Amino acid sequence: MFAAGGLRTVTAKWLAPQAGLPANFDLREPAVNIRLGATYLARLRTTFHHKGNRYIAAYNMGIKNVCRLLKVKTEPNVYPARVLGNYSQIYLAVGSKVIPVASRDLASVK
Repeated sequence: MFAAGGLRTVTAKWLAPQAGLPANFDLREPAVNIRLGATYLARLRTTFHHKGNRYIAAYNMGIKNVCRLLKVKTEPNVYPARVLGNYSQIYLAVGSKVIPVASRDLASVK
């Protein structure tokens, strides 16, 4: 088993039971990888009270690191801004007319 698509193996193993996956899951399987990523984002979204910049940053830099920033009154903005900027560019490239204006709009999609 190896990590593909961003999730570390240790994180994937921790999330597997929450995602309803068996112990012998394979991260190379796209459906498994997507399921774990979605489970992790849902958990982070709850942990950070639906604040998009925080849970997107936590997906990349870890929960503890985001919490450290918040303790010194610093919002994690660089990585989330890049992610949301890329999302908007992709959205435009596929010809969509409506673009979410803020990270909260992305967080509200079910």
